[in-house]
Amino acid sequence: MRAQNFTFSQPYSISQSVNPAIVGTGLYQHRIQSGLRSQFVGGDNLYSTLAVGWDTKINNKQSDIKNYMGIGFNILSDRLMAGVIQNNFISLNLAYHIYLDQNLYQNLAVALGGSFAQTNFDRTKLFFADQYDNAGGLIGTGSLEITGFFTIYHICEHWSFI
Repeated sequence: MRAQNFTFSQPYSISQSVNPAIVGTGLYQHRIQSGLRSQFVGGDNLYSTLAVGWDTKINNKQSDIKNYMGIGFNILSDRLMAGVIQNNFISLNLAYHIYLDQNLYQNLAVALGGSFAQTNFDRTKLFFADQYDNAGGLIGTGSLEITGFFTIYHICEHWSFI
């Protein structure tokens, strides 16, 4: 199936959506990131994506070892065609960052992430040909097409290296 995937124009603003190995790489102990993408077509907000993420560093208790763990979560909601299709994702990411040099400039991160996804498809927000009169006006009755609302749940896992 080919469909439009959400894409942020500034992906670094919600980096966990791009790569789970990014968790824990912020300048400070904790980091909160968010992103909002809206597309207006003909004055209507047909497409919108909202993402919020939090991650933190878990420093090694041994002061002579500079490697560290990062953990974070990400919530993303993608709304298509003014709510006809709604995709929601909750992700948990875990990364271990290993420094490769003494100056702490180069590192390797091994990450594991898991997501719970929900897809809603609301056919009641669609209009079909049998709902229009001969002049092209909406007659306001329900369609003979199958109408209704259904939800799909799926769980996926992902891993990456940077």
